[in-house]
Amino acid sequence: MLSKIKFLTKKIFLSAFAGIAIISFIWYQGKIYSQSERYYGQKVTRIDFKGNDNIKSSELMNLIQLRPGMILNREMMNNDLKAVLQHGSIAYAKIEGAEYKDGVSITFLIEERPILTKVSIKGLKELSEATLVDGLPLKVDKVYTESLLKKSIDLIISQAKDKGLFNVAVRYEKLTDGKKKNSVIIIFTVDEGEEIKVGKINIIGIKNVDVQSVYSVLKLEEDGIFTKGEFKEHVFEKDKELIIDFLNQHGYLDARIVETKKDIRWVDPVKKDKRVIIITYQIDEGEIYYFNGYDVQWDNDYLNPETQKAIFTKKEVDKFFELSDFYIGSAFDQSKFVRDRGVINFMYNEKGYIYARSIPERTTIRLNPQEIDKLALSPNQVKFEKDGIDYYNIKKLRKIYENEPAKRNMQFIHTKFLIQEGIKGYIESIIIKGNEKTLDRVIRREILVKEGDLFNAKLVQRSREKINNLGYFKEVNLDARPGSKEGLMGLVISVEEQLTGSMSVGGGYGTVTGFSINMSLSEKNLNGTGQQISSSLEFGLKRSSVSLSWTEPWIFNKPWGLTLGTQFSHAQIDTNSITPLSGQAAVVNANANRSSTINSNLSTSETAHYDHDSIGVIAQIGHRLALNWSHYHGFNPSVSNISNPSSKVDDLVFLESRLGWQFQNKFINGIIFDNRDDVFNTTQGLTARANVDFVGGALGGSDHYNRYGAQATFFWWPTDFTLFNLIRAGELRRWRFVFEHHLSGLFTQQTNPVYGKQDIFENPYIESFDRLFLGGLEGVRGYGAYDPNFPIYWNTNGGGSHRLLFDSELRVPIEPSIIWMVLFFDMGALFNEQNQYYTDATTPQAQIDAIKSTGLTFNNLTDPSYYRYSWGFGFRLQIPVMPIRLYLAQRLFWDKNKKWFINDPNQKQLEVVFAIGDYRF
Repeated sequence: MLSKIKFLTKKIFLSAFAGIAIISFIWYQGKIYSQSERYYGQKVTRIDFKGNDNIKSSELMNLIQLRPGMILNREMMNNDLKAVLQHGSIAYAKIEGAEYKDGVSITFLIEERPILTKVSIKGLKELSEATLVDGLPLKVDKVYTESLLKKSIDLIISQAKDKGLFNVAVRYEKLTDGKKKNSVIIIFTVDEGEEIKVGKINIIGIKNVDVQSVYSVLKLEEDGIFTKGEFKEHVFEKDKELIIDFLNQHGYLDARIVETKKDIRWVDPVKKDKRVIIITYQIDEGEIYYFNGYDVQWDNDYLNPETQKAIFTKKEVDKFFELSDFYIGSAFDQSKFVRDRGVINFMYNEKGYIYARSIPERTTIRLNPQEIDKLALSPNQVKFEKDGIDYYNIKKLRKIYENEPAKRNMQFIHTKFLIQEGIKGYIESIIIKGNEKTLDRVIRREILVKEGDLFNAKLVQRSREKINNLGYFKEVNLDARPGSKEGLMGLVISVEEQLTGSMSVGGGYGTVTGFSINMSLSEKNLNGTGQQISSSLEFGLKRSSVSLSWTEPWIFNKPWGLTLGTQFSHAQIDTNSITPLSGQAAVVNANANRSSTINSNLSTSETAHYDHDSIGVIAQIGHRLALNWSHYHGFNPSVSNISNPSSKVDDLVFLESRLGWQFQNKFINGIIFDNRDDVFNTTQGLTARANVDFVGGALGGSDHYNRYGAQATFFWWPTDFTLFNLIRAGELRRWRFVFEHHLSGLFTQQTNPVYGKQDIFENPYIESFDRLFLGGLEGVRGYGAYDPNFPIYWNTNGGGSHRLLFDSELRVPIEPSIIWMVLFFDMGALFNEQNQYYTDATTPQAQIDAIKSTGLTFNNLTDPSYYRYSWGFGFRLQIPVMPIRLYLAQRLFWDKNKKWFINDPNQKQLEVVFAIGDYRF
C-alpha cells in the first residue's frame, strides 16, 4: 500500500512539473514574440551569430537577406530564420533582438550539429577498412547524425554479407573529440561472423534447354580449386533475373522460378568444422514461342498536326530492327525484341520527340492448318494482300508446318508496333547532383545541350560519355523527369566522385629504357576546377628524366585549353654500329663531310651507343571546334646535346657530339577527331589526328625540317556474348571483345635556315635523335629499334625520314579494368629522302641503286615484301604502380613466290616483348 502511495505521489509531482514547464515555455515564447514584435519597423544596426563553432559567420551571412541599414519586418525575419535552419549543419536556431545605436541588434542563436572528425573500423579480417570507410554515409569533416550512423551500420552489414559472411554484428562507440569543439569520433567494432561459401548450385525443372548453358549465366560460383565460391546476396538475387532472361532469350516467355532455396549445411555432420550453402532453383520453363515478324503503324491521333505525316517511314524503321523476316520460325528472343522496341524510341528521341511511345500489340498464332486458314481470312491479312503484302506471313507459316513437324501446334508471335509520336520535348532545367568537390561549371561545360534546347537523346548520351571521360567520377547517370508543364522536362545528372590525385613509386623495365625507378605525383581535378598538374621523376641506367606540367582545359570557362610544361631528360641511346666488311661500298652523307662504309645487304650485330641530354619547355593552347573536333598549337623550344659516343657509332653521331649544345625551336599544330565511347576502356569509336610540326627555318635554331603526320585508330566490338562459357552473356559493355585498328604515317621534309648561314656538312639540319624508328612496343613488335634484320638503310644515320605503321589488335577481357589477353598483327616500314646522301661521278652504280632502294616511291609503298611484319599474343596488365605488357611475337617476311607470309629465316623462334612500368595504357 505504501509503495502505491509513493508511486502516485511521484506521478502527480512529475505531471505538475511538466505542466509548469509547458506553461513557462508558452509564456517565454510569448514574451520573445512580444519583444521581437516591438522591434518591427526599426532599422537594423547590427547582425551577430552565436553558437556557431564550426560554421563561419560569413557563410551564415550569405544565407540571409537582412543587412545593417534595412528596416526589420516579420516576413524578412521569418524567411531568414528558415534559410538558416535549412543549412544541413544546423540543428536549431532562433532570433533575439536588442536596442543598439538608435536601432535594433539582431542575434541568431545557433545550435550546430556535431562534426565527425574521425571514423575507424576495428575487428576486420576479410573486409577492407579503407574501402568500407570510403563508402560510408558518415563522412569525415561532415555533419554527424544518428540516421547517418544507422545507414553506415546497415552498409557494413550489407558489405559483409556480400563477402559471404553470416551472423555479422556491429557495435559502435561515440566519443567526443577534445581537439575540436562540437565534434565526435565514431569507432565501429565488427564481428565478421562466419564465412560460408557456396558448396552446390542445383537447377531443376529444365527440360528443353541445355542446363549447362543456364549454369553459365550465373554469377555465383561453387567453391572449387579455381573459384572462390563467395556468396553475395545481391548477386543471388541477380542470378534469378539472369535465369529468366536467358530462358526468355530462347523463346520461353512464360518461364518462371517456382521456388528458390538457400540451405546451410555441415560439410561433415560429424566433425561440424565447415558449413556450405546449397542453392536450389526450381524452374518452370513453360511453352516455347517462335517469331513471326513485325509490323509498324502510326496512331493518326498523335501525328504532327500541321503535316499529318509520320517523322519516319516504315522502311526507315525496319532497317534498324535486329529481328527481321529472316528470323521467322526461330525462337522468339525477348532481349532482341526489347532492343528493337527501344530503338524506335531512340530514333524519335534524337529528333526531340521525348514523349514518343511504341506500343506493341501481339498476335499469337498456333501453327496448325485451322489457325492458319482462319488467319488467312482475317481483316488485316485481306486488307494488306490487296497491296501485295503477306501481313501474317501465311506462306512461310504453311512452309514451316510442312517442313518442320516439331513446330506443329507451337505458338508464333506476330508483333505490331503502334507508334504514338506525341509532341517535342524541351529541356526546362539541368540539375547536377553528387559533386561534392567538382564545381558545377566543370561538369556543365561538358554538357552538349542547354536549358531551352530541344531534347536530343544522341547529344544527351554523348554528354554522359564526355563527363565520364573526364576521369573524375566512378559513375555518371542521366535521368529525364517531367517539367513544370507538358512539353518540358528536367535533365538530372547524378555523379559519384572518385579520387583524382595519385602518387606512385615503383620500378620498371623497358626494352628502350632498361631498368629504372620512377616516382610520379599528379592531380587531374585540382580543387574541383578541372585543372591538371603532374610531375614525374625517373632514374635508371639508360634513362633519367624530370617533368612538370600544368593544364587549364577551359580558360575563362571557354573551350580553350592551356598547357605549360618543362622537361629534362638524359638517355643512353643504343644504335647501330657500322664496321667494314668485305664487299662494302662507300657512301657520302650530305649531312656530314665524311664517309661511312655500309654493306648494302648486311649490318653488323655489334651495338654502339651515345648519351643524349635535352632540356625543353612547352606552351600549348587547344580549342574545341565542334562535338568531336578540336585543334591545338604549341611552341616547344629546347636545347640538346650528344656526348660520350662509343667507338663504333656512326660517323654522324661523332660529328654531332663535337657541336655541343644545339638549340631547337618547334611549332606544333594539329587537328583531332575523337568520338570514342570511353577513353579509359574504349569499346567503339574513332580517334584521328593530322598534325604538322615546323622546326627551325624562320623560327631559328640549329635544326630545320617540317614533319607531317596523320594517324587514325578505330575501335569496334564484334560480340559480348558467351565464348565457350568463359565470358557470360548479358554482361556490361565493358566485357566486350574489342578490335583496335591503328594506321599512322610520319613524313619529314628537310628545309633550310632563314637567318644566317649554317653549313649542312658541319651541322646537320636533322639530328640523329630526331629521326624515326620502327621497332619496339609502339612499332613492329618483335623487332628492335636498330634491328640487324632491317634493311641497312633503315638504320643508317640513326633511322628513317618517313614511317608507315599499321597494327591490329583483338583484346579479350579477362577483367577489363585490370587485364586483357591480346592477339595482334603489326606491319611497318621506313623510307629515306635521297637528298640526305651525296653522290658524284665516282660513286658506284650499285651504291646509288642501294640508296634509291629505300626511297618513298610508289613501288616501295605498294610492294608487300618491302615491309616488315609480326604477329603474336600476350597480355596487358594494368596495376596502379607497375603496368605490365608481355607479348610473344613472331617476325614475318612476305614471300613473293608464295604470295604469303613466312617466318623470318634469321629469327624463327618467338621474340619476348616485355615492359614494366614504362608505359601507361
